[in-house]
Amino acid sequence: MKKVLLFSLSCVLLLGSIMTTYAEQNNSEELLIDQEDFRRNATMNETLLSDGSYEIVLTQELDFPVTRSSAEEQHHKQNIVKIIAFDEDTASAIKNAVRSPGGSNMTHDSYLGDSFYAQIQLDYSSKSAGIATLYRVDNVVITTSVNSGTTITAKEFRYSCIGAEEGGAPYYKEDSINIKNASNPYTTTIMSAFPYVYNPGTGHLGVSLHFTVKRPSGQTLTDALTNNLFLS
Repeated sequence: MKKVLLFSLSCVLLLGSIMTTYAEQNNSEELLIDQEDFRRNATMNETLLSDGSYEIVLTQELDFPVTRSSAEEQHHKQNIVKIIAFDEDTASAIKNAVRSPGGSNMTHDSYLGDSFYAQIQLDYSSKSAGIATLYRVDNVVITTSVNSGTTITAKEFRYSCIGAEEGGAPYYKEDSINIKNASNPYTTTIMSAFPYVYNPGTGHLGVSLHFTVKRPSGQTLTDALTNNLFLS
């Protein structure tokens, strides 16, 4: 009887581990990097980190058509992707894949290799008020993925809405949320309840993902991905 119970417990623990790995690694339909249009239009920057890893950041800004019913309100999307490649070969493969012409059937499984991937999709609205442009964040979607045995040991979502409302009144709201065990992708509309704000010169409107990853070798890396509309 004890052997049966131990076997059942082992199966449950193994299944939980497999499901966690699946949730972290298999979001191909959610990854911007799998979309040819994103790869073609995104701006790419690369940085060599002090530990020898490579940081690749891709940014895309989209504006949606204005309708008569929302003539005063413009809708936009700002997408940011960060990939931490742990070796030069993986970094080169990622850069080549991003800039490769065509490749409509390309998926990240073929080139992300030994890396950590994170993206923040930020939907926001804007409107003009006198000499200032006001902004409001409507929706945020955060997606992460790991490869080659790397695991995510910490994930924290932070948001800031610090600025001035249309009438000039100051507004201040910021907080952080532990999303390590949240769904992946993680979606929130919490900032849509905040007022439109503009930057009075010392404002901050945006979000960030703070994360720690651990490689099979035991090496850890702590970093952040930010998606700001304004910061001063």
